[in-house]
Amino acid sequence: MVRHRRQENSIRNDCEENFNNASNDMVKQRNKTSSALRFVVVLFLLTLVCFIIFVSPINKKYHQQQSNILDSSEVTHTTKPDVTHSSLVECHMKANPLIFTSSDNIIQITLRHDLAPLASSAFLDLVNAKYYDRVFIFRVLTGFIAQWGFRPQWDNSILTPKHRTEISDVVVEGKSLSNIRGTIAFAGGSTVQVFVNLGDNRRLDKEGQRPFGTITMDGMAVADHLYTGHKDGEGQIATIKEGEDAVKVKFPKMAQIEKCGVVQKFTKSKDLRPIREV
Repeated sequence: MVRHRRQENSIRNDCEENFNNASNDMVKQRNKTSSALRFVVVLFLLTLVCFIIFVSPINKKYHQQQSNILDSSEVTHTTKPDVTHSSLVECHMKANPLIFTSSDNIIQITLRHDLAPLASSAFLDLVNAKYYDRVFIFRVLTGFIAQWGFRPQWDNSILTPKHRTEISDVVVEGKSLSNIRGTIAFAGGSTVQVFVNLGDNRRLDKEGQRPFGTITMDGMAVADHLYTGHKDGEGQIATIKEGEDAVKVKFPKMAQIEKCGVVQKFTKSKDLRPIREV
C-alpha cells in the first residue's frame, strides 16, 4: 500500500512538473509573441512617422506642382477668352521629314488683346506684314522655350513708333498672363523675336517678359516635336544670315515656319470673323 501510494505521489509530482513546464513554455511563447507583436507595431509607427515627416511633404509638393501645371494647362488651353478681345493666328510649319511625321503641323496662337494690348497688336502687325514667313525656329531648349523671329536686313518700319519703343504692357497682378507652358511672349530686348514657353517659366515674369497670347494643345504638340539637339552659341544666327541653303546644310533639323496668317481677327462687334485661309 505504501509503495503504491509513493508511486501515485511520484506520478502526481511528475504531472505537476510537466504542467508547470508546459505553463512556463506557454508564458515564454506568449511573451515572445507579444514582443514580436510590439516590435511590428513599433516598426509600423516609425514607418508612419517617417512617411509623415519626409515623404508626405515631397509628395504634397509634387502634387502641387502637377496641380499648378494642370491649372496652367487649363488656363492656357481650355479657358475661352472674351471673343471681343482676341485674335487667332496660325503659323504653318514647313515640311521637314527629319522633324515631323505629319505634314499638317500648325502652331495656333490666340492673341489676348484684353490682357496685353500693346504686345498683341505689335505681333499682329508683324504677322500681317508677313514678317514671320519663312523664319527659322533657331532656339529650342528642352522644357524651356522655342524661339523664332530673327531675320537679317528687315525693315522695322512696319511697327508704329509706339510699338517699337513700348511693347511691354502694364502688369496687372492676378490678371496678366504668366510664363507658364503654352504661352507666347516677346523675347527680352527684342521687338520682333518671340518665344513659346515649353515649361513653367514663371521666373521670367520678374524680368518683364509677360506673354501676350496662348498656344492650343495641338500647337503645343507640334512645339514639343521641335528638334532640341542644338545648343546656344553653335552659330545658328550667323548661319541664318548666310541664307536658307546654309541652314539646311549646317542645321538640317532646324524647323522653319512656312507662313503665318490671321485666321480670326479682333473686332468691336463682339464676334470673331474669319479673315482668310493661311
